[in-house]
Amino acid sequence: MRHALGIGVFLTVFQLTSGPAQAGVLRQDLRALFTPRNLGLSALGFGLAGVTHVWDDDARRRLKGAAPFAQTARVTDVYGASEFELPATLGLYLFARAARRGELRAVSSDLLRALVFTQGVVGPIKYGARRWRPDRSNRLSFPSGHAANAFTVAGVLARRYGPRVGVPLYLVGIFVAAGRIEGDHHFLSDVIAGAALGTVVGVSVTRTEAKRISVLPGRTPDGWTLILRFCP
Repeated sequence: MRHALGIGVFLTVFQLTSGPAQAGVLRQDLRALFTPRNLGLSALGFGLAGVTHVWDDDARRRLKGAAPFAQTARVTDVYGASEFELPATLGLYLFARAARRGELRAVSSDLLRALVFTQGVVGPIKYGARRWRPDRSNRLSFPSGHAANAFTVAGVLARRYGPRVGVPLYLVGIFVAAGRIEGDHHFLSDVIAGAALGTVVGVSVTRTEAKRISVLPGRTPDGWTLILRFCP
């Protein structure tokens, strides 16, 4: 219920602040997400999670108290949390709109939509699978939402800015996933499934291009003039 409410709020704010054109972008996102290729990649990720399930307990033992994951877990736990990622990205998007920062608006729009769709996929699976967490705190262990969020962000920014940005962010995603295992919040198979889902969503959402102004000469009946053209 909390996932559904949060998703509804963020999509409503996004549409109200963006106008009717974004409704078409959201439809493009949905078409891009639910393709045979992406369904196959997601199935492959879940298959890998199933294979690694036998090492869940061994991974917990090996990572418990292991440096540097134990030292960075406090930071990575916040970084991967939906309670941080969604409000921070929405705030960045609203700031970019108010400040008329085209590139920042475009990338924050992509991130916001990707994170919302990630939770839209992860949430129902969590409530359907109802797997106990290692610490027995609740039955929302599979798949890992933190890993999914971290790999979603990495996927969006890697596609937009290339490996110089993508590789470090995927490395951060690995630290997020390992920290969740080290802290007894998830099993190895949980974070693998979450990472797979996040990556698929991150590389699939529609890429928004910042609008740029070009100035071109144009012929008129009275002579020549300059034409301003807004290029997506």
